[in-house]
Amino acid sequence: MIPFSNINMWAGPRNISTTMMYSFAQRADIKVVDEPLYAYYLKKTGIQHPGREDVIASMSDNGQEIMEQLAAWHEAGKSLFVKNMGQHYIDLDGSRFLNKMKQVFLIRRPDQVIHSFSKVVPEPALKDIGIGRQWEIFQEVQRLGGKAIVLDSNEVLKNPRYVLGKLCEELELEFDEAMLNWETGGRPEDGIWAKHWYANVHKSNGFKPYQEKRVELKEELRKVEAEAKPFYDRLFERSIIA
Repeated sequence: MIPFSNINMWAGPRNISTTMMYSFAQRADIKVVDEPLYAYYLKKTGIQHPGREDVIASMSDNGQEIMEQLAAWHEAGKSLFVKNMGQHYIDLDGSRFLNKMKQVFLIRRPDQVIHSFSKVVPEPALKDIGIGRQWEIFQEVQRLGGKAIVLDSNEVLKNPRYVLGKLCEELELEFDEAMLNWETGGRPEDGIWAKHWYANVHKSNGFKPYQEKRVELKEELRKVEAEAKPFYDRLFERSIIA
């Protein structure tokens, strides 16, 4: 087992990415970081999200500087779990960061993502849900010779203990039972945007039992699902649990 571990998780919206961050935050040997590129993404794209101006005011919006800082933290031997959104990685040179940290790609069925996300951000497009960028980043990591691990969120929820154990093996970490449960409420690492997005996680004290969800999308959103599904399928084929 390695003495320290730097893990970066690329997810999309309305996944269990915050739950995964809370899980890794229970470990005494790892510090978690919540979406360090969010302000950069909002400023770069001009997209309107709840609390947009508060997010931009709360953190650096210099995306390249943030990427270099994360890489430097790795080189300094700090143990980190960074939660990132695939769609936040735009027009950046992340080669130093992507090659050195272990990259985890957390995916979820596009119909479920789109259905949930559209309740907060109406009429989302493919670029808003991150799966296309996740595939592109996955390919970039492979070109750089970095560690790329794919995990499907539904599989995590079906058996958290087993799947987290497999993930820890891939990350060269000992599994810690503390990762399965936590106290209800927020965490100090939460971004200022937590009040808009994290309500369900704040009510939880562990992984919620998996429930199969039948999703009906209107025609415009079915088109987005059709665009997203090939990227999801390519990543799912490479999942450590599929």
